[in-house]
Amino acid sequence: MFAWVTPDGDPLLIGGHAVVVALAAAIDRYMAGELGEPISEYDPAWGHTYSIAEAVQEAIEHSYTDNGEQMANTIRAAAAAGRITGASQDPGGRWRLPKRTFRHWLAQSRPKPRSK
Repeated sequence: MFAWVTPDGDPLLIGGHAVVVALAAAIDRYMAGELGEPISEYDPAWGHTYSIAEAVQEAIEHSYTDNGEQMANTIRAAAAAGRITGASQDPGGRWRLPKRTFRHWLAQSRPKPRSK
């Protein structure tokens, strides 16, 4: 395994020899002006997304619901309707929800108290 130590002193695990070779080739292409495609801020590769189960767990932990199954269905419906910005399905059909936009949707979905 190979690692690179950043100027701040933080080690960054790169991987085995084949990964280092692929990284070197990608850097060479970049230096030659081949910038590639931009990565969406909502791309699951960033690690800033929830699965439905993780989103339900957060909703339960913050007292939005005590019915996990119903909440899972509500989240799926909101994601499918486009109410959770950046929500997407992987090739297997599993939803990935950006944490930031899920939390925004969750806060907005709480019923507002009625005025008296």
